[in-house]
Amino acid sequence: MVHTGDQARAERVAAAPVVGTVWVNCFFIRDLAAPFGGVGISGIGREGGRWGFDFFCEVKNVAIQRDSSGGLPRG
Repeated sequence: MVHTGDQARAERVAAAPVVGTVWVNCFFIRDLAAPFGGVGISGIGREGGRWGFDFFCEVKNVAIQRDSSGGLPRG
């Protein structure tokens, strides 16, 4: 948590630590669409926003062979 009236200082100090969240002039304020979670062995990844979707989903690739007309081959 950082308390300051100097925006440049807030940005500089917030960029330095390797952490998941830095609060500037507030505490425990969270936008549910923003990523949230620990860093390194302090957490298991990100929750919230696109990061949460990616964390709870598995990517699957499906390849389909089409015939010359663009449809599925029979048989």
